[in-house]
Amino acid sequence: MAVLQTRQPSTLVAREVVPTLAAIQVGLSISRHLIFDLSGLTAYAGINVTDTGEGAWILTISHGCPGKPDYEKLTVSKTVTTSYTRTHNWSIAKSVDPSDIYLYMPGQGANKPSQATATWTVDVTYEGYTDSDWNVSGTITIKNTGTLDAVITGVEDVLAGTSISVNCGVGFPYTLPKGSTLTCTYSEDGYVTGSNVVTVTTERATYSDEKPIVWGAPTKEINKTVTIKDNGTELGTATAPNDAQFSYTKTFEWGDYGEANCGDHTYANTASVISDNGEVLASATATLTVHVQCYVYETAYGQGSGSICFIPTFSNWGWTTPIAPGSTTVLDLWAGAGQCDTGKGTPVGSVEVTYYNGYVTAYYSVSSPHIIKETHFYAGTTPFPKFGKSYTVAPGQYTNKGPFSGTVYVIAHAKVGIPDPNFR
Repeated sequence: MAVLQTRQPSTLVAREVVPTLAAIQVGLSISRHLIFDLSGLTAYAGINVTDTGEGAWILTISHGCPGKPDYEKLTVSKTVTTSYTRTHNWSIAKSVDPSDIYLYMPGQGANKPSQATATWTVDVTYEGYTDSDWNVSGTITIKNTGTLDAVITGVEDVLAGTSISVNCGVGFPYTLPKGSTLTCTYSEDGYVTGSNVVTVTTERATYSDEKPIVWGAPTKEINKTVTIKDNGTELGTATAPNDAQFSYTKTFEWGDYGEANCGDHTYANTASVISDNGEVLASATATLTVHVQCYVYETAYGQGSGSICFIPTFSNWGWTTPIAPGSTTVLDLWAGAGQCDTGKGTPVGSVEVTYYNGYVTAYYSVSSPHIIKETHFYAGTTPFPKFGKSYTVAPGQYTNKGPFSGTVYVIAHAKVGIPDPNFR
């Protein structure tokens, strides 16, 4: 407070220094201006005097106008950013129907097919997801919006009730000039719920801000869409949360294998779920076995009207047949007719024998699906060929040396392949 007093209209005495200028107007009839010094400051007072008060009056300045005082004020705000990774899980199953295919040689009837079709089915199942790599991070912004520099003694960040580290890039205490901003960061791994509260302490006061922890959509998704491959061939894709099914067929034929590749063939087809980075997440195998009928080879001999069994002259079975000149004779070709019993054998074809101009020729033919692997033919004037001083029926000793005259004997031998009767 400042008090000014004067006893004379022309004199003002400063009793206490006032810090600011004061404009004072009082109800006096005489107007004059006074200039006085207040601790180096100049104050101006306009006085209008209307009554002298018998030559004595008192002027009191009861309050000066110092202006708005300086103050400290910080504005604190923070962000809360959540992040996590979602990994999608898949399983796969594979089947083949039928699991065994039997391929017969052609020409054996509808109940013994020479071709068959297999169908593979791949089932991909979505097995949910696993979340990981939880993280809460953000920034803390401290703005000095007051008129005084603020001395910050500490910044504390409490995440879901637990104090965590904060990086402000400065040491404390730290003076934040007025009008300046200090930015701090934080990052904490793990899944938490609740809120995140920051408290900034200065020499004069504390300031805070609070934000909720909100987990939104995953920031990264792994294997949301996967590729399905089967033995290296892409079947398609599957996308979470949906399952997927794929199927394909293949037809197999006996002719694709033939005699050279008859027998059993196993095909283990593997289907796989391929991840984002090309790794196999899951796989399943279905095994198909293709059974291909083979030939079994039997000894066959031609037999016709007038044919004579080797037995009992020889222990081996077979026939020798007399042929007249100028004739054509057709012999039935029998395989596996042991003891010359055609009831035990299999008719596999025929042998056409012609005897003209002293020469004998033979033409072998077999019915499907039989095949001839080798033939031996004998023609001579005796029922059996002679090897040295003895007669024989060994096919390797057969000869056909014309010209002949009169009746000749023929032996038509063959090694014939017949479909394996024990197949399946």
